Amino acid sequence: MKESEFLEIGENILKTSKNKYRTIMKLAQQAKITKLEDLYTSKSSSYFKPLINEMVIYNKRNKCSKNKES
Repeated sequence: MKESEFLEIGENILKTSKNKYRTIMKLAQQAKITKLEDLYTSKSSSYFKPLINEMVIYNKRNKCSKNKES
């Protein structure tokens, strides 16, 4: 993925969020949990930094849930 795609994902997450602060905090908390899990299991779940990885996962979940509602 290109840097511009990550920026677009981030912008879309904030645009669709009802509470931007809460969304950012949830993403950061999940990224921290993922990073700690990776440390304890001695594995890396992604080539991306944890926060970027969580943004991509969050974006995919939102797209899936919107498709199910349609």
